[in-house]
Amino acid sequence: MTKRSHQIRILCSLLALGACAKTSEPDSAGGNPVAETRWLKDTTGVRGIFEDRSGNLWFTSPQWICRFDPSARDSASGGFTYFEDNRKGVLNGGIQQAPDGRILMQDANGIHVYEDGKFEPIPARRYGPKQPWAKADGDLWFGVDGSVALGGKEKQWGVYRYRDGACTFLALPAPSAGERHGFYALTSGAMHAKDGTVWFGTFNAAFGFDGESFDFVGRERMGRADDSRDIGIRGYYLDSRDYLWMADNGAGVYVYDGEKVVHFTALHKLRDEDTEGSSLHRAFTIAEDDDGNMWIGTAYSGIWRYQPSAADPIGAGTLTNFGAAEGWPCKSIWTIYKTRSGELLFAGHEPAGVFRFANGSFERAF
Repeated sequence: MTKRSHQIRILCSLLALGACAKTSEPDSAGGNPVAETRWLKDTTGVRGIFEDRSGNLWFTSPQWICRFDPSARDSASGGFTYFEDNRKGVLNGGIQQAPDGRILMQDANGIHVYEDGKFEPIPARRYGPKQPWAKADGDLWFGVDGSVALGGKEKQWGVYRYRDGACTFLALPAPSAGERHGFYALTSGAMHAKDGTVWFGTFNAAFGFDGESFDFVGRERMGRADDSRDIGIRGYYLDSRDYLWMADNGAGVYVYDGEKVVHFTALHKLRDEDTEGSSLHRAFTIAEDDDGNMWIGTAYSGIWRYQPSAADPIGAGTLTNFGAAEGWPCKSIWTIYKTRSGELLFAGHEPAGVFRFANGSFERAF
């Protein structure tokens, strides 16, 4: 296979959420729905997955949000309810569930709550940049409006904390927007460490807040101070050891163990320049299964599974690459999500679909 090099692109597909839900329409003869109800509607790819406490799965794409009710899979709708008329997309931070059970989501026009069959904007938002940082159990966290364009009323990078029906903007300790390498839009939802630290992943760095101060993992600590490439960290995962895994679309995977940052891709000789075959330099998403294995989704190099060694969890494990021969049909992947039951769901595109891994191969799930 000829080695290919790719320039880093920040893929921004944003949609504005609208109106009401609808299911597949019946055909003109009044018979079965025209749309295939076994699978999700065709799209450029499912960008996010979330399972609520009732067991419903929520899928987000540039064209729609969809709620899947597994108890209704055999119905005419296939269990899928779509929320459409969207234009600017669900942003990172995605769909979340509050302690009171309400479903919330963020699009380019703000943060919304699901009520009476539709998403309504939350009007109670405090924009003041000098709000003090604090965290509590049950807080939800979202990014700035627009996500990939710093503007609006925030005028600096930060996050929104949702608590008791209201959203408060809290500024991140990030360089100003005018500085080079200063792109601090969220690319992942909040991650919670065992010691209580809440982590926020952005394109350029991770911020860990322990209730009093911040831990900052960015270009310097990643050993990229002289790297001319822009950082494009698309995926973060805090594993069962509290190691922070970072998936960069161009430089590969980095791991922060609480003290140092290791360039995992370089360590395992899987950079673009290290191999003529599948590489691990265009990493997009990371997740951990119930056995402690790490799964890494890439662009154009399939999916990798890393089985860590107990003696050396970062450097001495076993890597396995899954591609077309193992049933993975997609050129690239947007997200890997672990359900409450421990099943991993893999959302790919080109072609689009959501897949599961079973008995050594991938099969379509949605």
